[in-house]
Amino acid sequence: MIADKRKQKEKEFINLEKILDDQSALRRGKLRDEKLEKVEASLARARALIREAILNPQSTLDLKDSDYVPRGDIYRNAHVFHRSYLLMEKMFKIFVYEEGEPPLYHYGTCKNIYSMEGLFFSFMEQDKRYRTRNPDKAHVYFLPFSVVMILEHLFDPIIRDKAVMERTVGDYVRIISHKYPYWNRSIGVDHFMLSCHDWGPRATWYVKELYYNAIRVLCNANTSEYFNPKKDASFPEINLITGEIVNLTGNALPPSDRSVLAFFAGNLYHGKIRALLFKHWKDKDKDIQIYEKLPEGISYNDMMKKSKFCLCPSGHEVASPRIVEAIYAECVPVLISKNYVLPFSDVLNWDSFSVQVAVDELPNLKKILMGISEDRYLRMLEHVKQVQRHFLVNDPPKRYDVFNMIIHSIWLRRCYYGHNFKHKGKDNNEARVELIPAILELHVGIKAYVVVRITRKWETIFPRGVIPISVDLLFADEKDIFHRFEDMVREGDVYKICHFLVLDAKPSYNCVSSTYDIYFDTSTGLELITDDIDRFSRFWFRLASLDEINQRGEHDPVLTNVVGMLLSITEVIPVQKTSADLTDKKI
Repeated sequence: MIADKRKQKEKEFINLEKILDDQSALRRGKLRDEKLEKVEASLARARALIREAILNPQSTLDLKDSDYVPRGDIYRNAHVFHRSYLLMEKMFKIFVYEEGEPPLYHYGTCKNIYSMEGLFFSFMEQDKRYRTRNPDKAHVYFLPFSVVMILEHLFDPIIRDKAVMERTVGDYVRIISHKYPYWNRSIGVDHFMLSCHDWGPRATWYVKELYYNAIRVLCNANTSEYFNPKKDASFPEINLITGEIVNLTGNALPPSDRSVLAFFAGNLYHGKIRALLFKHWKDKDKDIQIYEKLPEGISYNDMMKKSKFCLCPSGHEVASPRIVEAIYAECVPVLISKNYVLPFSDVLNWDSFSVQVAVDELPNLKKILMGISEDRYLRMLEHVKQVQRHFLVNDPPKRYDVFNMIIHSIWLRRCYYGHNFKHKGKDNNEARVELIPAILELHVGIKAYVVVRITRKWETIFPRGVIPISVDLLFADEKDIFHRFEDMVREGDVYKICHFLVLDAKPSYNCVSSTYDIYFDTSTGLELITDDIDRFSRFWFRLASLDEINQRGEHDPVLTNVVGMLLSITEVIPVQKTSADLTDKKI
């Protein structure tokens, strides 16, 4: 009976998606692609089953898995991960473009700090579970160029001509886009590249569809450099010095024999965060041992194994191989970074097996670590042991290991980010930009359009002034641009807004607190939307607190007539208010 209801729910979800897709295609006048529809139907079924696991965790209890059943606090949702992982193994297909010859393509080094890039290429070339030779059955398409190899063989360290990357990557995309229909069909949305080099993100700059649309699987997962965790995937940096993958774990000391509170060894001149770590703790405290170079006779691995916490500061780039080294040594990793999206963080609960210390909290490092109770530390240590399987390198790969976790990250993004992407018809040459589901998904540098309802429109003016400096939340970055939009928007209507710039919000002139500002210019377009608009809220405002009002009055002399929603009532407190005519009133 339960199974029948489950199947009925699956059909409902799949049918609803198909109806929406068909209606959308008809409105756009697109030609139907039956092969693609089969692929999308399989993904719709997967989404329905994953959704069921979210809504009803008990539905996963009957899943059969002889090797391993994800359980415990190391997962954000073990039931959903298990369901998703099994679906991936059963359904997910990857087509690897065969164009290109080693060493620039289909190959990478399998030792040193870039080892995971080379190992992924090697495993993917030999794979029999996910790889398909029939591109019409593929869910994603792999672009097998190696950033490490391109730089090693083509980049001259003296001339430093970065255009070699542009030429190599750009030419490869042009070749496969002319030979196959798949890149042009999706404008790259169902394609992925992978790189563990610091310049991995840079390699995608030169083809805008690769940068904005494709799934970028990167070690250097830095949101300040426009890594987008909704479509891009982070994977771990693993330094296999000799290339050997045997005995990566084991021989760890019990907690009672770990005499060092925290340990780090590495180059001081490798980024600002390390410099701060050395400044505050080098030779300052015997419990926190910081070395630029270990003394002769002291083993790096032995030091990790006899430390309770292993410090993992970012270097020039955000990723650090010390994170995985700490996990292998059963040493709780202490993550010190900014803007780093941790590997597999859509599945793993990093708080359960690591400590994250903000850069500005480095002076309090010992206090933070000493504040972790013995019980909590022991729980974290057990979680480190449990999570090891997801970072282990095996040849051939084993279920749930690091290779399969990378594949799972790609699977999730194809299931959700790649869902309902706009396909180009033969008569449509529009460049694709991302449709983001909510303003909250904005980030600096995004290329996107949004669909929003104008719930309130007002003008903001300086005291003593008569000319508005902005309308609603539309802040112009060119003089008087906002007048172009003043008569184009109406309260209560829904608009698609294209071609705008997203920047970090400035502390001044914000009538509503926000993380980002949207700037309009002469290229901004507004399109009135009339279909299916009931899903957009008509009102959403927050009243400013008294502290905010006082701070605004002191620093930001901007007057607005904002309407808010009453969230709570407190005792009445008389406050001074400066009105538009600059006379003081009490309210």
